[in-house]
Parts: sequence; C-alpha cells; structure tokens
Amino acid sequence: MVRARGDSYYLAYNVAQTFLSALSGWNRLWNRQVGIK
Repeated sequence: MVRARGDSYYLAYNVAQTFLSALSGWNRLWNRQVGIK
C-alpha cells in the first residue's frame, strides 16, 4: 500500500517536472518571438 502511494507520488512528481520544463521552454520561445517583433 505504502509502495503504491510512493509510486504515484513519484509519477506525479515526474509529470510536474516535465510540465514545468516544457513550460519554461515555451516561455523562452515566446520571449524570443516577442523580442523579434
């Protein structure tokens, strides 16, 4: 039971990290586009 809960936390953490990484990547792209304009 504890292991399953730990795995779900780990999975959620991984998803959050991936999301944040993608978000910062899009932010950089957007800033570059705005800078061009």
